[in-house]
Amino acid sequence: MNRIRFLIPAIIIFSFFLDVQAQDYTRWGLPKGTRARLGKGEITGITFSPDGSQLVVAGDMGIGIWLYDVDTGAEVALLKGHSVRFSSSNFSSPVFSPDGGTLASGGFRGIWLWDAATGQQRAIFEGHSSSVVSVAFSPDGGTLASGCYDGAVRLWDVVSGQLKRTLNHWSSINSVAFSPDGGTLASGDWGSTIRVWDVLTGQLTETLGDVPIGGNEIPFRSVAFSPDGSTLASGSNDGMVQLWDAVTWQHRATRRWPMSAIRSVAFSPDGSRLASGSGSGAIRFLDVTTGRDTATPIWFPSGVNSVAFSPDGSTVAGGHEDGTVQLWDVVTGQFKKTLTGHEDDVNAVAFSPDGGLLASGSDDLMIRLWDVVTGEN
Repeated sequence: MNRIRFLIPAIIIFSFFLDVQAQDYTRWGLPKGTRARLGKGEITGITFSPDGSQLVVAGDMGIGIWLYDVDTGAEVALLKGHSVRFSSSNFSSPVFSPDGGTLASGGFRGIWLWDAATGQQRAIFEGHSSSVVSVAFSPDGGTLASGCYDGAVRLWDVVSGQLKRTLNHWSSINSVAFSPDGGTLASGDWGSTIRVWDVLTGQLTETLGDVPIGGNEIPFRSVAFSPDGSTLASGSNDGMVQLWDAVTWQHRATRRWPMSAIRSVAFSPDGSRLASGSGSGAIRFLDVTTGRDTATPIWFPSGVNSVAFSPDGSTVAGGHEDGTVQLWDVVTGQFKKTLTGHEDDVNAVAFSPDGGLLASGSDDLMIRLWDVVTGEN
């Protein structure tokens, strides 16, 4: 992989109304030391391209998705399409194909695909009847899974655009995830269940989770496979982090934060640890093999919306409701530094592939890029 140079000391995003999109505000009125503005509206998703050269910013104003050059801060393309075919909607779950050539995003009643190099729209996958909130490429890039509030998971052929299968739940979908070998798909819903599917046949192979009692459904907000595919992890609104053996589907471990929803879970790059962030402000590290805490749970006065591991697995970043980003040492659980600057909830955090840069997206209409070593914005 080519060495990526990060030359942006700070990137701040400000929101403007839809009637100003024709004007160039990317360089107007920038605060001292700031190189560029990225995106418009409250930030709903951010992600780096696999090689770290591009950053994608998704907002909630129905305009489009912004694609930026990380080195220069220049806008590569404004990817439109969501509000053209259907009503204006938020954009969700922007994701690159494994080879970095295609960018996909869910929207209202569909999924949009663009060429990441040119910004040209490649396809629209239609068929859902509500907002698509989670999309994922298979490891080989040939299949795209989409999870929707209409209770359906759909599998699409990326090349032909044909619908391959529809996998039904009884409740709205929150999260979808492929196993590393691409043979299995897990989908978590608002109805207290995770369903495990055979991707080739479309057969339901397992149903995980608790049957609702008295109509009290507990949504699974996040599902994720370990890098080696041996473990499935989930986080739910009842404060439970659960681990399952992804071969036998036997339940392996449960850790619970009373009265606090688990909003995000993430595996370390080597798969040995799982980090979880909760609405109570807690970040917890679990040993994936034993299911036990690897360090004293970390408590913070503000809820955690998103957690992410650095590529070398040494650091976890947490995005908080009070607008801060906290960095923690994974091995010791010790606090490393606080990154301040946002003025509202931080909804998303993402490390660049070389680990030198951290991006954070917030309801304050800003994206900030941070030097991980110095903490400079």
